[in-house]
Amino acid sequence: MSSSFVSSFVSGFGVALAETGQALQRTGLRLKGLRAVEPSKFVTVGSRWAVPLVCNSAQVSHDATVLGAVMIGDDTKVGAGSVLRGDVYSVVVNQFATVGDNCIVSATEKQTEQGLPEACVLNSGASLGDGVIVTMSVIGDDVTVGDNSIIINSWIQNGATILPNTTIPSGSKIPAGETWGGNPAQRQ
Repeated sequence: MSSSFVSSFVSGFGVALAETGQALQRTGLRLKGLRAVEPSKFVTVGSRWAVPLVCNSAQVSHDATVLGAVMIGDDTKVGAGSVLRGDVYSVVVNQFATVGDNCIVSATEKQTEQGLPEACVLNSGASLGDGVIVTMSVIGDDVTVGDNSIIINSWIQNGATILPNTTIPSGSKIPAGETWGGNPAQRQ
């Protein structure tokens, strides 16, 4: 037997084994009341395979892209053209949250703000307008983020409002119930 044949066989066997494991994982998730997206959306996070988890009552547009360690909760909505990427850390979209069209929500770099989780989190009832970019931030309960805003490595506390076209600088903490707007953001 040639070494190229053995190498080819081992590689093919590895692919078949990985696909079988993914199929078993999807079956287990369905039994738990969750659904996983198609196998092409699996990515490696750290040293492990990660599959997006989507609750059955979530509405994720067929045009949205959900990759890696992403968890989408009950009664959430993810709009067309949006990208949710849990490449390095997790993205968590809690129940009743809304992600507008063409948004980017990612967890790709380490947080610098003390006390924040190593994840990008949209809490219950958070609403992102169209074209919003959120990276490694915590968006509190019932926060409204206006269209085309950018939030990087920040904490937006419960009930705050971010006006459209606002840029929240890295390391910012927006107090609960306040309204902020501008570039860079200022209290309104």
